Amino acid sequence: MNWIGIISLGFFLLLLAALFCGFLTTVLIGLSILKNGSIVFGRTFIVAGILLMAIVSYIALAKYSKGAYSVLGYFESYFYTGVTYEPALEIRQNKDGLYLAYDKDGNLYTGFRKSFYDKLRL
Repeated sequence: MNWIGIISLGFFLLLLAALFCGFLTTVLIGLSILKNGSIVFGRTFIVAGILLMAIVSYIALAKYSKGAYSVLGYFESYFYTGVTYEPALEIRQNKDGLYLAYDKDGNLYTGFRKSFYDKLRL
């Protein structure tokens, strides 16, 4: 592990702690409203605070895992589905440095190709 990664993780954890405090405040406001008699409104604040805390934290961790010097880069596959390609084609670099598609027989492919970009797992 390098120092830049540790510093990057420190800033990220500081940001995550600030977000956590904000959502915790929402939950505490909900508890206060609940004590004062408004059951439905208080429960709404509590549930919204907990859900937002979980969702925003997960998205922030996923975004951080793709960042430069991220110590969570090893866990990127837990957050994203990964890029998938059509299995019948192979991408290779030719002598001019261009990346071209070839079929399974090694012939240059000139048709259409589908590729699917990585998606966030929720």
